[in-house]
Amino acid sequence: MVKLAKVKLEIALASLTSSSPSHSESANAAVSAIEYALELNSEEGMQFLRLWFHGEFDITRHEYKAVPDSVFIGADPLFKKQNITA
Repeated sequence: MVKLAKVKLEIALASLTSSSPSHSESANAAVSAIEYALELNSEEGMQFLRLWFHGEFDITRHEYKAVPDSVFIGADPLFKKQNITA
């Protein structure tokens, strides 16, 4: 079951990254969220994606300290790009 979930995530990621080279910010955020979720163990990754999908960005940031800003750019309307340090 867990392995199937990971395969589904990888398929979703492949379909997002294989579309046109100019992704919208929200598509980029989705790709980043899936990539981050794949780095976690399967259950934790699925929980992260559930929170992200339902817009629970504050909880996501609190529970997952290492989550990259790219997960929020274009997905979280309250996320401030100027807070990003390059």
